[in-house]
Amino acid sequence: MTLGPEGRWAVGLISGLVHSKDAGCTMTADPTLGATFVSDVRAVNESDTVLLVTASSQSDNQLYVSIDGGATFQARGTSLGDQLLRNVHSAPSDPDVLYVSAARPAQEVGETRTSTLLRSDDGGEHFEALPVPFSEDSFELLVMAVDPENPKRVYAVRRRADSEPLLRSDDGGEHFEEIFSAPGPLLGVAIGRDGSLYVGGEQAGLWRSDGRGGTFEQLHDDLQVTCLSYEDDALFVCDRGLTSGFQVGRSEDRGETFAPVLRFADLDGVDICRRDTKTGAICAEELADVHDELAIFREVAQSTTAPDPSGTVDAGAAGSELRRPNVTGRCSIASSDPSASRTSPLTHAIAFGLYLLARLRRRRRW
Repeated sequence: MTLGPEGRWAVGLISGLVHSKDAGCTMTADPTLGATFVSDVRAVNESDTVLLVTASSQSDNQLYVSIDGGATFQARGTSLGDQLLRNVHSAPSDPDVLYVSAARPAQEVGETRTSTLLRSDDGGEHFEALPVPFSEDSFELLVMAVDPENPKRVYAVRRRADSEPLLRSDDGGEHFEEIFSAPGPLLGVAIGRDGSLYVGGEQAGLWRSDGRGGTFEQLHDDLQVTCLSYEDDALFVCDRGLTSGFQVGRSEDRGETFAPVLRFADLDGVDICRRDTKTGAICAEELADVHDELAIFREVAQSTTAPDPSGTVDAGAAGSELRRPNVTGRCSIASSDPSASRTSPLTHAIAFGLYLLARLRRRRRW
């Protein structure tokens, strides 16, 4: 999912790509992609360029590029065949350098899927397939980040049944070395402006390396990290757990402490989508389901008195009673904090993105 100019959303789904310009009230299917499985949508830093890759098992897959902030997409280069394109990354210091993680499904019973790293030095017009050497217990390589200053330094995870070690390449993916390992999947990798490398997972917690992967220090063992991003001199983390007091947090001290950006305990219903929109027509039932699923976060918040450094109203404090929303047909997700009249488009995007990720992960982990 990307948030483009004028609040435009571009959301990749199993059934294609959809756009919205009104915080999700109206969702329009992209005619170029049809019902193709869109596996990744990623904005290129400080530009209107958006990259998209597909992972269809029914047709050849392709890189698509938008130069208008995700409003329209065009195929770039030649078809990449039946490989399932998992994700795409561009090098911040050289946007023409692209890395695509790809996998080819098993062709016969008893076979395992094979993994390939695709690299382009001309913006996706041509790709070179780089071999991915693995041991018997490894079955996929997934690129996680590209160094902001060195387009040839790539960080990836090697997927295994019991863990996902972090690998680093200093030659554009030609060779990799293992630099970090922890129990469970590594779901987030981010690089700070000062070169600090952040790594996290649901079981691993949050770690930081001040030497781009030389040595690592565990910052938090209580965070169940599901995503990491470094933007505007701040580290953002998604936490799936219940102890931190937030689901999205922001740190300005290199991950030492976090202030809440989004808390599921604060989500409530407001009327912003008209009944004649598709979202307005179906949202009442969906919001009721989501509200019930979030009940555990409200219960934990109401029983916790830990200080909130962001100044967000305590979910259990007087004047902030959390109630089941008025689900009469028009609904969205917003804060129940009485001091906030409306949530920002970014908060809507974060909430909607987390909702989509949770639902997608529940339906299909591939």
